[in-house]
Amino acid sequence: MDIMGFTVKFNEKRNKWVWRARVSFNGKQHEKSGSANDRIDAELEGSQVYAKLVKEKSRDMLVIDKKITLGDLMIEWFNTCKRSSLSRKSIVTYEGNMKKHIIPEIGSVQVTKLNRVFYQKFINKLVSQMYTKGTIRLINSLVVSCLEFAIHDLRLIDYNPAKKINIPVKKSLDNSEEKNKFYTDEDLKAMFIAADKIILKAPDKASLADLLRFLPNSGLRISEALGLLESDYTETHNKVSIDKQLSSFSTLSNPLLVPVKTSTSNRDVFLDNRTSAMLKKRILKNKEHRMKHPELKKEHLFLFSYRGRHIYKEQFRVFIEKVCKESGVHYHKKHAIHALRHTHVKKLVESGVPEISIQQRIGHSKNSVVTKSYMHADEKMAKVTIEQYEKFISASN
Repeated sequence: MDIMGFTVKFNEKRNKWVWRARVSFNGKQHEKSGSANDRIDAELEGSQVYAKLVKEKSRDMLVIDKKITLGDLMIEWFNTCKRSSLSRKSIVTYEGNMKKHIIPEIGSVQVTKLNRVFYQKFINKLVSQMYTKGTIRLINSLVVSCLEFAIHDLRLIDYNPAKKINIPVKKSLDNSEEKNKFYTDEDLKAMFIAADKIILKAPDKASLADLLRFLPNSGLRISEALGLLESDYTETHNKVSIDKQLSSFSTLSNPLLVPVKTSTSNRDVFLDNRTSAMLKKRILKNKEHRMKHPELKKEHLFLFSYRGRHIYKEQFRVFIEKVCKESGVHYHKKHAIHALRHTHVKKLVESGVPEISIQQRIGHSKNSVVTKSYMHADEKMAKVTIEQYEKFISASN
């Protein structure tokens, strides 16, 4: 039996995610297909049909090549035995770790040749790359489960080299590494210049450049900024209201707005005059685009939009990477976007804003280091915060 797997692709004409499950048995191909509005739903439905198809056609006599690699086995095991029992969030998390860490590093190794020494080196490399112990444990659990399948279901190997593995304690970050979590004033200036040059060649990316300027001057989480609607901006008070964020499960045709991270993340963020003026111009540009393209009727009018649609986090990350490359600014691979939020916090601290006000402005939870008194900061203090911040950046310029 030649197992071919299943695919999921977006069909623009039908505006749906189409899945296709195929297996070949005794030279004959068997295929089933279907569609769903959401990519994750299509993957769930397709994987369930695929698993059923494999079971029906193989009659529980799945033949696996003894030279199969760990990568191929993991894909087969995950799609056939694991996917249908997982939640949407778990599928994204597990697949992400498989594709990012396991398959690129050790996926080409034959399962029968995998040994504990080789696998321990893989774990040690993850530790040296400063991944958290929780992340490494999750990666290890995926490999362990896959190899247990190879032992008990396929009789492919006799022992599990990923079991009882040693995960060294990750060393805490030193000050030099902490310093890399923000951009300097010189970095930002160079990045803004590079962003402006990019939009001269590609004017439709102006919203990405505006978002790049907005984040280090507001301190918002990227999901909060991407979830901002035009109605969330109040020009008379120079503020944006945060009560939702863009979900990572959003699709091109179906943006999902979900509650913010914590109850304290619901807040008003006051802006300096320059940033507020930029948002006002951004809204006018959005309206001009809608006038030119009346066919683009959307339920949500996102403040930061690209060609009339919401912006993806990955889309913005790619933009930052390009900006860093062209400006010569070091690209922080692990926290390129979040470093913009750290940059704002650092500027607030340097401008003398009280810690209690900083905590409220960036929407930190009650479980942070701050005392309960932080919760009592009112709107007056919020306005004082932005007044102090604006004086600071005006002096810097």
